[in-house]
Amino acid sequence: MAVKTLSNRIKDLATEKGLSIAELERKLDFSNGSIARWDKSNPSVDKVDKVAKYFNVSLDYLLCKTDRRGHYDPDFELADKEEKDVAKRMG
Repeated sequence: MAVKTLSNRIKDLATEKGLSIAELERKLDFSNGSIARWDKSNPSVDKVDKVAKYFNVSLDYLLCKTDRRGHYDPDFELADKEEKDVAKRMG
């Protein structure tokens, strides 16, 4: 299995939306070919954040630190039963 990279994640997300990388770069006002270069050089946080917001995914997802696409929600609370289930599983 191939190692996921930032540009791979972005390509996958763009494909899901029916966009080419060139179209995405134009929509986000990035220079042509910039996303492909991100695997060899570090993009600015602002640019990665712009991509994350466009696709409504977390930065951690884009940076391949998690497979969960969603954002952290500080207002999210588990129900009592769910908290007990989690505690039981963590032992």
